[in-house]
Amino acid sequence: MLVATLAAAGLVAIPASPALAKCPDCHCLWKLQSIWAGGYQAEVTVTNLKPPAYEKWLVTWTFQEPTVVVAHWNAVITTSGTAATAVNASHNGSISAGASVTFGFVARAAKTPSPPLFQVDHVTCPHP
Repeated sequence: MLVATLAAAGLVAIPASPALAKCPDCHCLWKLQSIWAGGYQAEVTVTNLKPPAYEKWLVTWTFQEPTVVVAHWNAVITTSGTAATAVNASHNGSISAGASVTFGFVARAAKTPSPPLFQVDHVTCPHP
């Protein structure tokens, strides 16, 4: 399970919702690569901290406003309004203990995004 953080001007932890299960076995790092009027580029790194390996993975989050992902890499990303889902690409489904995968996307949005609260395989990611 994962920890969500923001790395725009340093790392900022994102508190998890206490009503949802939390996972101590992995973490998820959100990094804004570039921001411009009307959009941005972001990367998400998913790290598996201990066994067992992930054979497939699913990462979900909610944007603050309706967002359109116009390009993505190393994951298949779909959006609907504010909801986003990323699933592994055919070449990076397995994440062994101590390993990471990084996926990224370019999005159109009116505002600079705040760090989202991630879920991996439907389990909320706690902060580090």
